[in-house]
Amino acid sequence: MSRAWLVPAVVTLGLSSAIAVRYFYKERRAAVHTTAIHAALLKYSNDLKPGATRKAVRDYLTKHRVAFRERCCDEPGGPFSVLVQVGEEDPPCSLGQCEEWHFLTPDWR
Repeated sequence: MSRAWLVPAVVTLGLSSAIAVRYFYKERRAAVHTTAIHAALLKYSNDLKPGATRKAVRDYLTKHRVAFRERCCDEPGGPFSVLVQVGEEDPPCSLGQCEEWHFLTPDWR
């Protein structure tokens, strides 16, 4: 009786296991990132009420040592925005074209 089928079966089983572990690891990591993003957004929405001025937002972020940047004019003639990165996810790669995706909270006042 030949055991020629044994090597391909072991290789197939090993590859299938590796793919499954990678998939479940990525799913778990995505869930952790999503939870962290929601927690950060909830904290900001509780601490910074609608109508807060940009100065109040900047003072709050500085006091809590949160990195932020200011950007002008997302729309022509629009106001400055205070942007805070609250999370980052792996980009959806398509045909080798990947770019970073950031979740930012703009302040449009």
